[in-house]
Amino acid sequence: MTDIHEFEIVREELHRGRGEDTNYDVIYRADSGEQMGVVTRQYQLITHKEAVDFVLETLDAKKIAVGESKINLIGKGKRMDCEIHLPGMRFAVRQGDEFDPKIVLRNGYDGWTSFGITTGVYRLVCLNGATVFVKDSDARLKHFYKSVDFKALKEPLISSVQAIASTMMKGYEKLQRCEGGSHLQIILKEPTIATKYKDKMLEDLSDYIQVKKDEKGKILDVIALKFFSAYVLWNILTAIITHQIKSIQTRRDMSAIVARLFFS
Repeated sequence: MTDIHEFEIVREELHRGRGEDTNYDVIYRADSGEQMGVVTRQYQLITHKEAVDFVLETLDAKKIAVGESKINLIGKGKRMDCEIHLPGMRFAVRQGDEFDPKIVLRNGYDGWTSFGITTGVYRLVCLNGATVFVKDSDARLKHFYKSVDFKALKEPLISSVQAIASTMMKGYEKLQRCEGGSHLQIILKEPTIATKYKDKMLEDLSDYIQVKKDEKGKILDVIALKFFSAYVLWNILTAIITHQIKSIQTRRDMSAIVARLFFS
């Protein structure tokens, strides 16, 4: 793992031009002087290094293997995203349909970003390397405490990591058994998806459904011609998201909506 997150942080009282105390502190990088954020005196600083070390040390104590990991810094270090692979927990629902459990760690100095740990799985959906992420659990620790209690996150972190493969596999197996028509009706009512991607989705389902429209092209009814699973529909939607949405953030937002509709 690279050490780009291990830069030194300085915290100083923030004063106005005449020396008047503002009751706020300014946080900046010691190496470049780049301002990271302005925070209240109650703000408990958690460095990126402390956040990453906590997760890695917790996993190591439980002998949970950690694979290749990636750290991204946003805003010259104001925020951090860290993806930690868990290679010993990879699984496949069926041949060629493989899933990669990960921990996504976030932290920030901007006064708004909580220290957060999300567990879930990434799935390769295209040979071009496109993936989708399905969240399994989420835990956050706000900086607004005089004493940050990392211990409060240890057990939830270990429990979620140890259960991630079985929990997510059951979810995928359930989608393979579930009839997709009911999910389709829910998706068609979701404005974010239906507005832009409805026609493409229905086109990709043409082997399974018949769409009746009026003379203006408005959909009157969707009739199932043969059984298709919710898993088939989820695959179609994830393919649309990864191929048609260029913005990484929009793609993440759409993937989160789809995951909520299928897995919540």
